[in-house]
Amino acid sequence: MYNLIPYNPHNHFWLRGNGTVYSSLAQADLPVDDAAYLLWVETGGRASSYPCDEAGRESPKELAAVLAPYGLRAYPPALEEGREEALLAIGRARDARLEEGGLIWNGYLVSIDKEATDRMTSTAVQFMAGALESVVWKMSDGEYAKLDREDFFAMSTATGAAVQECYAVEQAKRAEVLALADEVAIQKWLANPLSLRTGWPVDEG
Repeated sequence: MYNLIPYNPHNHFWLRGNGTVYSSLAQADLPVDDAAYLLWVETGGRASSYPCDEAGRESPKELAAVLAPYGLRAYPPALEEGREEALLAIGRARDARLEEGGLIWNGYLVSIDKEATDRMTSTAVQFMAGALESVVWKMSDGEYAKLDREDFFAMSTATGAAVQECYAVEQAKRAEVLALADEVAIQKWLANPLSLRTGWPVDEG
């Protein structure tokens, strides 16, 4: 559809993946059935996609960068600061789960932090090159286990799945925060101890 309305950053809309639409005029995320948005579309407006960061995640910072040259803020300062605080807290919770948690595999406690996964990657290369037939692996609880090729790859596959689940939980929590409409809601989310503690994979496999 041809856009009959010239681009005006002071009154434009950006579609979000959570089913809302951002309005630069309102400096807020609105429902897609918002009267002002529907009227704008009916008169020839065409919304842009909400800007994303390098990881492909919708990013208020990237939106702010789009609007800044026009002297506009994406959201009220308190809302932007609250979101940034919550997103940083989510990142710290993810890191804590990866660094301090683990995976119970075959009766052993296996670390899933970066050091452990890097070591698994280098060991996997040796197995695939035929340099190893088995490996003695030190688990995070101090126990040692002799693993053949099949067992080693089963352990590393389970570890990779646990790591990916942590990042999936992080993504879901980020989306939850970004969907909150005001700074009061964000502060309530942060004040709830379950917001950051729940949802992460438990130490079992």
